[in-house]
Amino acid sequence: MKPLNAKAESLISKPPDDVRPYTFGDCCPGFLPGWEVGQSNSSDPCPWQSDLPACHPCYWSAQIPDETTYPDWMNSCANMSNDWSALCTVPDV
Repeated sequence: MKPLNAKAESLISKPPDDVRPYTFGDCCPGFLPGWEVGQSNSSDPCPWQSDLPACHPCYWSAQIPDETTYPDWMNSCANMSNDWSALCTVPDV
C-alpha cells in the first residue's frame, strides 16, 4: 500500500509498536473460553461459571461484587461449576 498523505507516510515510516493486549494479569482476560454460554446441558469444557472466579479479583460492574468490597463472597462455593447458584448477587450486609 502506498501512503496518500504526510500523516500516513509518518505512520508507515515509524517502527511498529510492541502492543501486547490483555497483559494485565488474571483480571477478566479478553478471551476466556466459557464466556460464550451454550445451550442448557451442553458439554462445555470450561463453563461460564468459571468466569466468576476469573473476574472476581477485579471490578465486574453489577453482576458480582469485587473482592475488595466483599472479600469472603466466594467462600460458600467449593465447586463453582456446581455451587454457582448459591452465590448471592447482592450480598447481605
